[in-house]
Amino acid sequence: MKMNGNRKIRVGVIGAGSFACRYHIPHLLRREEVDLVAFAKRTDLSRRRVQERFKIPAAYCDYQEMLESERLDAVVIATPHHVHYEQTKFCLQRGLPVLLEKPMTIETYHARELHELANKNSIPLLVAYNRRVNGHYREAAKIIADGGVGEIRFLEARLFADLEWMMSGALPPTPELQEKWWPDADRPNFRSDKTHIGEGFLDDGGSHAIDALLWFSFSTPKEVAAVMHTYANGLEVRTSAGIAFENGALGSICCCADTPPVVPFETIVHGSEGAVAASREELIHVFKGKTMKPQPRFSSQTTTDHFIDVLLEKEENLCGSANAVKAVELARAVFASNSLSST
Repeated sequence: MKMNGNRKIRVGVIGAGSFACRYHIPHLLRREEVDLVAFAKRTDLSRRRVQERFKIPAAYCDYQEMLESERLDAVVIATPHHVHYEQTKFCLQRGLPVLLEKPMTIETYHARELHELANKNSIPLLVAYNRRVNGHYREAAKIIADGGVGEIRFLEARLFADLEWMMSGALPPTPELQEKWWPDADRPNFRSDKTHIGEGFLDDGGSHAIDALLWFSFSTPKEVAAVMHTYANGLEVRTSAGIAFENGALGSICCCADTPPVVPFETIVHGSEGAVAASREELIHVFKGKTMKPQPRFSSQTTTDHFIDVLLEKEENLCGSANAVKAVELARAVFASNSLSST
């Protein structure tokens, strides 16, 4: 995106819930090249809270009204999953670059349509898979691509979170959680509503595990089998899935929304010559019996900062929609293969 003179990138935000208020909005406000001019949020009280805290010039109830009223250069979308498709399509049809929170969509055909629309019109569309811009994860991917584990034999991707209260529709149980999930802590989170989140946790935080597994496999899934546990409200909260890849590797995805996360490494790749274990804070590389802790050659950044740098043509798009489509495809395949549904 070529900017004239010193003009700033005018950004609007659709959805100003807890995640946008903890990450996207503060990250946009600290960028000198950005002018955060407006946001849209449907809930009146929460909208007032957000505008008072961040002093954003314009606040809208209707995102379409915001897009039609404001002169914007780009949009960040951080809304419940079921509206990702319509909101992103509305932006892309107006030529606006988009940073979209994961998952890209719930339905595969919607994800493909958005990718094709952005690609056909050369509009940047980024999906906020934050491991893609993490230095340890990028270093791990480079090691694997350079043969640092030999032939890939087995992959593990896992993500655990202590969100039982949220998935069951309760309010945040402690003052710390109430502040974390501000400005909407006084009403149930959308993640307890199957019509908003998708099938469950695998369509939310678990999407990060899916993306990491696909990235590190350097291949395409060909077979999937899964077992799941669901709550009484129908939401999936625990999943164990096995995947066979076209390159001969096997993989597993383990995601759980109702246990504390204590396992340090999220993604592990085992090969014929060694292994790589990665988290967002640490990286271990084992090669021919030698254990190393390599320092990443890549810096870590937020997806919001990466979005701005892509628009400024400082960086290549690391969070492109083509990979996000594959994550939606695998998620749908995992749910379709579920052979156990328990409460």
